[in-house]
Amino acid sequence: MASAIQKNLMILQALAEQGSAMTIAELSHALTMPKQTIHRVVTELERLGALSRDVATDGFTFGPIMRNLATDVLHAPTLSHITHPILLHLVNAVKETCNIGILTGHEVTYVDRQECEWPLRVQLQPGSKVPAHCTAIGKLLLAHLNPTDRQKLLTTLPLTPFTGTTITDSQRLEDHLHEIREVGHAFNNQEDCPGLIAMAVPILDANERVRAGLAVHAPTSRLTADQLLQTRPLLDQCAQSLSAALFGDGTLPSTTN
Repeated sequence: MASAIQKNLMILQALAEQGSAMTIAELSHALTMPKQTIHRVVTELERLGALSRDVATDGFTFGPIMRNLATDVLHAPTLSHITHPILLHLVNAVKETCNIGILTGHEVTYVDRQECEWPLRVQLQPGSKVPAHCTAIGKLLLAHLNPTDRQKLLTTLPLTPFTGTTITDSQRLEDHLHEIREVGHAFNNQEDCPGLIAMAVPILDANERVRAGLAVHAPTSRLTADQLLQTRPLLDQCAQSLSAALFGDGTLPSTTN
């Protein structure tokens, strides 16, 4: 018999794996749990703010408490002790600034960052926020959102032009995000800051879902886009190490209802 806590966690994990709202019937089918049980648990989670009802589908998705908790967990000092040595190793190898970011609304929040030793660099601290539509990590994470969530976000995303290369047309951005999914990485071609380029690769959880992005930044005076692309094997290797360190196997023990 699954405990109340196990049922809560199983429902939250199912929603995380789905990546979009799920109805009571869908949760019942996915978890082989009675609908009455699902209804009782999600009603309580909704009351507490952990879940929210999606009026368009009559399903449930993460509420404000869970969204804030996800951000707080990745900001936790205990996690930076895990991520920073890996990030430092990468910076020592590529000799440029690298960072880890997550999508928070319309922006990317840097949860860890290591500056390079060059005097010419952009200095930002962990916790800094940058626009999603014109940064490598931002575009990478937008590209890997659930299609429904991505379309909802793109309708409200402020496509502010920061430079002459910033993508400010929503359809052009959607086409660009499709290309990112195809190649597996995202480029920032001086789209938020003149003279600065970047490339990002995904950090996956145990279920192969993109949860964060890892990026390297460099001024065009030091690296070309082709030279930046040559760092991808190092970024992929580091992203795999971060995935293992942050997410492990990510599974809950099987239970009976």
